[in-house]
Amino acid sequence: GWLSNDLILTSNTNDFTIGTKVKTIKRGNASSDGKSNTAKKGITGTITRIIPEAKYPYLVSTTSPIGWYKKDALERI
Repeated sequence: GWLSNDLILTSNTNDFTIGTKVKTIKRGNASSDGKSNTAKKGITGTITRIIPEAKYPYLVSTTSPIGWYKKDALERI
C-alpha cells in the first residue's frame, strides 16, 4: 500500500557515511568516548571514521582530524 509522508518515521537521507561532507553545528569531543576536551562547532569537513557504538561516533576531519561528533551535531552540506 501507499504511505503518506507523516507515517514515515525514519529516512536514510540523513544517515552519514565515510566521505560525507558536513558542517559541525554543535560542539563535539576530542575523543570518541567523550572523556577529553571539546571540539569546535562551525567547522566544515568530511567524516573520515565512524564507530557506531561510541558516545561520539563520527570523526570529522579537514586536512587533519578535528574531533568526534554526535549525529545531531552535524549538518550535511
